[in-house]
Amino acid sequence: MEISFKNGLVEKALAELRRLVGGSQASIIPSASMLFFSMEVNEGLTIKGTDLQTEQTYRFPNILCDSQGSALVSARKFFDICRLFGGDAEISLLLDEDKSKISVGGAQYELLSLPTNEFPEFSREEEGFTININLSELHHIVSKTLISMPQNDARYYLNGLFLEVKDGFLVAVSTDGHRLSLAKTPIKEKPGEKPPQAILPAKLVSYLPEILSDREGEVELTICPSQVHFKLDGMEITTKVLEGTYPNYAKILPKNLPKKIRVDRNEFRRNLMRVVAISNGESSFGANFVFDEGVLKIGAENNDKEKVQIEQALQDNKENLEVAFNVHYLNAIFSVVGSSEVLCEFKDGQSTAQFREDASESTLYIVMPLRI
Repeated sequence: MEISFKNGLVEKALAELRRLVGGSQASIIPSASMLFFSMEVNEGLTIKGTDLQTEQTYRFPNILCDSQGSALVSARKFFDICRLFGGDAEISLLLDEDKSKISVGGAQYELLSLPTNEFPEFSREEEGFTININLSELHHIVSKTLISMPQNDARYYLNGLFLEVKDGFLVAVSTDGHRLSLAKTPIKEKPGEKPPQAILPAKLVSYLPEILSDREGEVELTICPSQVHFKLDGMEITTKVLEGTYPNYAKILPKNLPKKIRVDRNEFRRNLMRVVAISNGESSFGANFVFDEGVLKIGAENNDKEKVQIEQALQDNKENLEVAFNVHYLNAIFSVVGSSEVLCEFKDGQSTAQFREDASESTLYIVMPLRI
C-alpha cells in the first residue's frame, strides 16, 4: 500500500497522538507504541493510536489511493521524522507488515513494523446515553474543573474527572478530598432514559481541553457502562472509564454561607504569586487571610522562618473574617476563573469556603481551610 500526502494534513493529528501513544504501555504490548495506518479505497486514510486505556482515531477522506491495506508504524519515530519537515513537504509511505518506507524532503527512511493483528483494538460498546454538545461548552466544564483532580491518589476512583447528566445539565466534578471543582452546562435530556455517570481517566482529561479548543462545532458524546465516546469532525476518542463509586459531591457542598466577599481576581492572583515566591516548593504551603472592612491582609511564613505580608484593598466589604488556606489551591482556582471579580463565600474561618465566578451558578470551587 503506497500513499502520499502533504505533511500539514496530518501534523496536528500526529501531535495529539504523540501525547497519547508511548510510555509504560509499550513495554507491556509493543504494538501499543505504534500508529495503525489503514487505507480504504474511496474512503481515505485512517490513523489510530492507543495507550490501552484510550483510543484516538483520525480520518482523512481527502487522502486517497487506488489500493487498500493497513500497517503499523512507530509513533515516536514517525512523529519525529514529520516534525523535521515543513507543512508543505510531500510524504510518501510504502507500508507493509515487515518494513515501512518513508520518503520526505529528499530523505528516505525504513522503519520496522509489526503485524496489524497485534494492534490492541478496542471493542466498542454500542449501547449508551448520547448527547450533542457544543465543543466550547464541553471545553468549559473540563478546563474549569481538572485543577482539583489528583493523578496518583490511593483512592483510584478519584484519579479522574466525574461526568454525570443531572437535572438537565452535564456536570463535571473533580476532588482530591481537600478541594472540589464543579462546572455544568445545560443539555437536552432524553425523557425516560436513566441519567448516566462516568469517571474519565486523568491522562485524557489533562490534554482534552487543548484538543477541544482547536476545533469548532459540536461533539457527539456517548456515555456507556464502561466506556465514553467522543465523536468530532474527522476524529473519534474512545476511553475506558475508571471503576468505582464517586463520592456524593452534593452532600459536601456547603449550604449556609452568609459571609460574602468580592475580590479583584487579577490583583488577588498577583498577591498569591507573591506569597508563593517564599514557599520553598512546599506543596501544602499555607497563608493566613484576614478580611476586614476595606482591606485584606495576607501573611505567610515558610519552614525557614521567612515571612511575607501583603495588603489588598477591598471594595464595599463589611465582613470580618480570618481564615487560612493552601495558597496553591487558591492560585489554581484564580488561574482558571474568567471573571474580573470572584465571589468568596464563608460560614466562618473554620468551615469549607466556596469561590464562584462573579456569582455564577454554573461554576464553583470549594476549599477546606488549614489549621496554622
